Amino acid sequence: MGNKLKSIKSKWDDYRYFYSRKYSFINSFIVSAIIASGVIFLDYNNYLSNFFLRISSDTCRTLLFLIILFCVLLLIKFRFFKMLIHPLLNKVDQMVLILIFSIFIWLLSTLTNYSNMTTKLIYAQIMISILIVVFVVRFYFQGKRDLSKKSTIIDLKEVLDGKVNFDKHFLLRESAVDYDLLNRSRLINDLAELLKGYTSEERFVIGIEGKWGSGKTTLLRNLISSISDQEDMIVIDDFEPWLSENKESLLRNLLKKILRQSNLEIPDKEIDMLISSIIKNVLGKDYVNSVMDLIENPNDEKISLVLNDINYMIRRNDKKIIFTIDNLDRLSPENVFLILNIVNNILDFNNLIVILSYDKDEIDKGLKSINVSPAYLNKLVQKRIVLPLINEEDLFSIYCKSLVSLLEGKKIEFEHTEIASFAKIFSDHQIGLREFKNFVNSIVIPYINNPKKISLVDYLAIEYIRTADYPMFDLIYTKRDYFISIDQPMIVSLSFLNSDEFDKKMNDFFDKLSFKSEVIKELLMLIFPNLTTYFESKRNYRHAVSTNKNDTKYRLIQKNKKICSGKFFDLYFTHEKNLDSVMIDSVSMFVEELNQPDVEILQVDNNLNALVSLAPEKQTLFFTTLSIYVEELLPRAQELLSLGLLERHRDFGNYSTFFSLGTQDRIAVIVSELLQNLSYDSSVIIVSELFKSPKNLSFISRIIYWLENDRESDNSKLVEYLDQNFAELIAEVLNGKYNIFDKELYYKGNSHRVLWRLKDQGKIEEFKKYIENNISKENVYRVLNDFISSGSGTAGYTYKMTDNYQDYIDSSILEKLLMQRPPRNEKQKLLKEIFDNQLIGISDDFGDISIRRESPIDLTNVDE
Repeated sequence: MGNKLKSIKSKWDDYRYFYSRKYSFINSFIVSAIIASGVIFLDYNNYLSNFFLRISSDTCRTLLFLIILFCVLLLIKFRFFKMLIHPLLNKVDQMVLILIFSIFIWLLSTLTNYSNMTTKLIYAQIMISILIVVFVVRFYFQGKRDLSKKSTIIDLKEVLDGKVNFDKHFLLRESAVDYDLLNRSRLINDLAELLKGYTSEERFVIGIEGKWGSGKTTLLRNLISSISDQEDMIVIDDFEPWLSENKESLLRNLLKKILRQSNLEIPDKEIDMLISSIIKNVLGKDYVNSVMDLIENPNDEKISLVLNDINYMIRRNDKKIIFTIDNLDRLSPENVFLILNIVNNILDFNNLIVILSYDKDEIDKGLKSINVSPAYLNKLVQKRIVLPLINEEDLFSIYCKSLVSLLEGKKIEFEHTEIASFAKIFSDHQIGLREFKNFVNSIVIPYINNPKKISLVDYLAIEYIRTADYPMFDLIYTKRDYFISIDQPMIVSLSFLNSDEFDKKMNDFFDKLSFKSEVIKELLMLIFPNLTTYFESKRNYRHAVSTNKNDTKYRLIQKNKKICSGKFFDLYFTHEKNLDSVMIDSVSMFVEELNQPDVEILQVDNNLNALVSLAPEKQTLFFTTLSIYVEELLPRAQELLSLGLLERHRDFGNYSTFFSLGTQDRIAVIVSELLQNLSYDSSVIIVSELFKSPKNLSFISRIIYWLENDRESDNSKLVEYLDQNFAELIAEVLNGKYNIFDKELYYKGNSHRVLWRLKDQGKIEEFKKYIENNISKENVYRVLNDFISSGSGTAGYTYKMTDNYQDYIDSSILEKLLMQRPPRNEKQKLLKEIFDNQLIGISDDFGDISIRRESPIDLTNVDE
């Protein structure tokens, strides 16, 4: 019950407060008194009674009907019933209270003076009852005033203090604040002490000068906050001159703001007279607002008296008036001059301190444009405060901490060094707090709410360039060849230039490049190595970034999908994914799963099964990408992955593109790196399984090659072990223990490993003899397949017999066996077509004796 009464009382307090502000109880009582007086006058003279007695009863009923109809129509027109339940105060509230007050006044005035009051009281009670019911309904439907929700606009200080609720979307407040982040407390305190101790019969003008975004408004806010508890100060800081539509309204608003908000108890009539007289003198306009203006005819003496009254009240109240005008430079030059003129010639009040905030360069430029000397401002301002450049270390600390706080709050991974580099560019070039907040609202917050799997610092930089200098953003996209450093497609025209020609072409382009600001220039250098090369050396652009996958910088570019890579460049402009970016994400997830503490070989096997189901080109791309993540694998994961790849490598094809490694070589590269990271004994145990079957000859040979050609590690001991066992396995093949062309043992290319070994020993005839002894009509297509080479180019995919194949196998034997064994599938048909085409010697449009196909054909297994 108590809570309910408190709620009703609170609601009644709200009702009274808003009614007094919107309609005023005093005004309502005045109107009620007028209405009550009219009713008393009519009742006293019996005008209504006499009127109705003179007309017939039928006419009376008709008239009454029309009156009721008129009232109903009025209620409909003014939507009475809708207004009755409206949550906001409206004319119904005003009308009900006026009528209630009028009836009470009438009752008090007539209660003891008239006969037949019983009937009148009944009418009054009925009306009062109806009105009270209406009032109760209105009171009931009054909306709760305290409906405010916690703002989602937060201060930068909350970000720095780590007090942001990341569960909800939010934005940074860009308006000036009343706290100091720029270590200007000393300046603020000095100003505050000046204002507190100031006493004079003259006005005093302070000018705060600074560039846009230098913190002028924030300084003012902090200053006002520091003197807010001073009872002897009247602060007027809400004058907004740019809202005035012309000089007259500007002048009138300025004077009203000072004279009425200063609480000097000067009659409004005198203030209006003073304002009108000043406007007349300044703008040359006469104003007659009422008949009294004509009668009083204000003159200089009366104006002087009013000014004396103002100064007297200021001294009597012992108050100081602090009047601030912020962002003066936003006004037109004419209005700037008008305000300066008013401050200089009219606002000469006691204890008045005028604080002007402006960009002096802009003010000087504006005054010169209307033929007014900038010295006018210098003469007016009695104390100049030129805001110093913001300390770079303070700005860097604010910007870096803010970005880190936002990113950590949303648990977004990032490189601290990159964020620091980005923040330093902003701080070094005095990017103001307001511009930084706008940057956070426009770019950083959308990113953390919807993270993109690309380089964070590259995204922030290119998005800042997009918003600050769109022509440059567009140029980067259209002239990408000059900005991309690695993974550039071979079809790009610049790729066919030699190094000197390439450097000259790049320099010629960058020489013509113009930068809107140093910030844009340094951001471009931060994300594009070619720009760094241009400003530092202007040569060796092709080596601006190493293409060695063991290079740390190269790895970071790939893992973070940086904009300088041709693979990921488009992601920053289209904001869509591509195959390269998807594969980076897939590999990253693959590595994360393998690094789990409880990972077992079964998990590795399941992951490899998923890879086997990918298209051949995706398998190759996956292993290409995985090679730059090997170092991130934990020891246990490296051991299990090497075991899995050695066991399953043949399940993958050997897809390759022009001038690139095939899938099997990509896997061999990864295995060789994994083995290097393991101990020698562990490596031997793992690879020993390979020597149990000649089917692994090609793969063993690839591992040996990549181990031998790794310049950063000493793999001689492991290579020696592999080479020795590799030689023993080949010896077993040549001794007839294995027929590598049998279906169960065949793997394309294994015979070449035997051939290369015999070539090194000068025993080619031994290889030819091995072929003749083991070829048959059952395996003829497998033998033939080992002497088919493939290639790719702009014209598609080519298949032909290897060069000098006749040195190793007799064509007549092949021809005879192929006649005995017709092809049983499409792959075997292709192999026979290639061989027949070689025998006939038919050249294609490019002069090659080959067969062309639009899409690649996997010849790993020709028995399928």
